[in-house]
Amino acid sequence: PVATGGRYLIARTAGDPPLYALRTSRWKLLFAGSGIGALFDLAKDPGEGRDLALQAPLVFSGLGQLLTERLSLKPRFAPAAEATALSEANAEMLKALGYVH
Repeated sequence: PVATGGRYLIARTAGDPPLYALRTSRWKLLFAGSGIGALFDLAKDPGEGRDLALQAPLVFSGLGQLLTERLSLKPRFAPAAEATALSEANAEMLKALGYVH
């Protein structure tokens, strides 16, 4: 596995199909669900001009595996609670602040 220092960020586009990115302090992996992806060494190429997926296959596959594992986990946040009625006092406060009309 690729050393990430324990810190990484995962992002997803809103498109269909979505594209995913996994970023560490050094590497950025872009990945489509079809298995197509790109790898950039941000320390040496901050402009992301040179895809290193073929030159660094162990890094590419390690980050791809990490991304796949993380995406398969259940989210750590709780689902949204059911909507509750807004109290009259809160409705007036939101109206006074200009959030509702």
